[in-house]
Amino acid sequence: MIKIIVLGGGCFWCIEAVFQKIQGVHKVEPGYAGGSFPDPAYEQVCLGETDHAETVRLEYDPDKINLENILAEDYHFDYYNRKKIQPYCQFVISPKIEKIEKDFSASIK
Repeated sequence: MIKIIVLGGGCFWCIEAVFQKIQGVHKVEPGYAGGSFPDPAYEQVCLGETDHAETVRLEYDPDKINLENILAEDYHFDYYNRKKIQPYCQFVISPKIEKIEKDFSASIK
């Protein structure tokens, strides 16, 4: 019996690429969850205009891969702290971190 789960985790293209390679995952569909209006354009979501989250919908066979293994993909855990020199981290994440540190300096750990 095929089961379905929707996962949110930042960039849906990254999640899609990982799970397309996993045995037991039959289908991976990128999409959005939440948000303030229907059918947003990718650019609107990226600009933060819609309050949507990028997600993927997985169809998987629990006889070949269980949910615990799907959720245990650890390549992306603590990615920024481990890979700060990567271009994506430098150009996308670092500016967000700098903004948070400036705007919420009293609350930073």
